[in-house]
Amino acid sequence: MSQVFPSIEISYKEPRWGLRRAQLFFEHPILMGVCLGSVLALTHMVAGRDMRFSRRWMHSTMVAFTAALSLSSGPMSGVLLQYLLIGWNWMLSQIKARWGILIALILMFIVAVQLFAKRPLPNILVSFAFEQDSGYFRILIWEFGTQSVARHPLLGVGLGSWDRPSWMPPSIDMFWLYNAIIFGLPGGLLMMGFFIAAVIAIGRVRNLDQRHYDYRAAYLITMASFFVTGWMVHFWNGTYVFFLFMVGAGMWILDAPRAAEAPAIEGNTRSRPSRVQPRAATGRGTPAERRTPRSPRTRSRNRERLAR
Repeated sequence: MSQVFPSIEISYKEPRWGLRRAQLFFEHPILMGVCLGSVLALTHMVAGRDMRFSRRWMHSTMVAFTAALSLSSGPMSGVLLQYLLIGWNWMLSQIKARWGILIALILMFIVAVQLFAKRPLPNILVSFAFEQDSGYFRILIWEFGTQSVARHPLLGVGLGSWDRPSWMPPSIDMFWLYNAIIFGLPGGLLMMGFFIAAVIAIGRVRNLDQRHYDYRAAYLITMASFFVTGWMVHFWNGTYVFFLFMVGAGMWILDAPRAAEAPAIEGNTRSRPSRVQPRAATGRGTPAERRTPRSPRTRSRNRERLAR
């Protein structure tokens, strides 16, 4: 397309595992992996909900494979996380408190790592990166980035150079930290608060039918993928717009019909006047009342009333 129209520059990155990293129409291969990999849960639990088992898994596997062509650990971590959460939701589908149990286990794991591990948790996670150098730079971004936020907490550094050693690249490969460095703590907290508020609002919706519960779970799993990759990737240009769109795309769940209202809405039924005459007019009561056993005293009163 660049031979005909203005297009995105080709990102010539070093091959990994002897393969070129797929870029498509994104500015960087890692953005391709983030955007395409983020729809895994939606493909499996929403678009594939009514498909056959084999076809459903084939579609979701194609999404995961395409995202993996970015050959980047950030997007692949998001894909793996979605598969794990889909499996957790499926295995413990009969337990209502399954997500609370999962959050408790994650917190216990983090506390255990902090108490007993010889290395901090970020250093452990970096060891799974494709390239140790890129993982090491992310640790440096966190260290020097948090120091920059501490020096410029209110307004940040703006669009100029941020506080770092001269030998470090200028890129900030952490979306959640980037906003705090550039715009200060208010900007970072507002961006994080907007995201968390949407997730909590959708997570608190109750009394949905099973279909809408599956849609809600897929949305929350997608948001979990964005949250995790946001600590390893910066969202910019089209990816940033796509991220904001995906957060807002699930807000309709707040207005989804509740399970008690679903039959009346689906059947489009209308209330009809009862054909049963009032008891006072007939003296015999409704069919339900006639089927109800009565005591001997009640039956004698009814016979006297009919005689009169």
